Amino acid sequence: MIKCKVKDDWLTRKDEMGYVLSSWAQKKGDSLILCRICGTGKIIFCEANGFQAIEQHYKTVTHKNNARTRLGPNQQPLSVISVSRAEPKSLPPAVPVSLPPTSTLVLTRKEDSAVTMDLLWVMRTVISDYSANSCEGLEDLFREMFGNAVPKEFSLGRKRLGTT
Repeated sequence: MIKCKVKDDWLTRKDEMGYVLSSWAQKKGDSLILCRICGTGKIIFCEANGFQAIEQHYKTVTHKNNARTRLGPNQQPLSVISVSRAEPKSLPPAVPVSLPPTSTLVLTRKEDSAVTMDLLWVMRTVISDYSANSCEGLEDLFREMFGNAVPKEFSLGRKRLGTT
């Protein structure tokens, strides 16, 4: 039996939906590929069929549905960016945190900058134990301070804090 090895350039190819394989596939050893979007991680064995095994996988209905959901334009991508100069912040023990203390969570879609600002403010409010009433009128203050940098959709206040 011929043993095929995964080639690094395979991950630069596009699947039939137009996604670069590296956006969902990860090399796991000489002849294994991990599909990060199918369930808890589907292992694709390439030892016998090489790249055809990957093609066979990405043509399945399950993979296509997962790709539409997880890689599509409506998916909000999140990324962790390391910030080396940031000081670790102490959080109350009731708040579980799995990120390293020198990292920050970033929403990457430009269209969702208001959501980003809302979420960051809500997290700051909860962590700092601010009252909901302390948020009233702050969007006006932020607009005065930061001008056009504050999106029109950005809103704060007692009611908004409760729905975010």
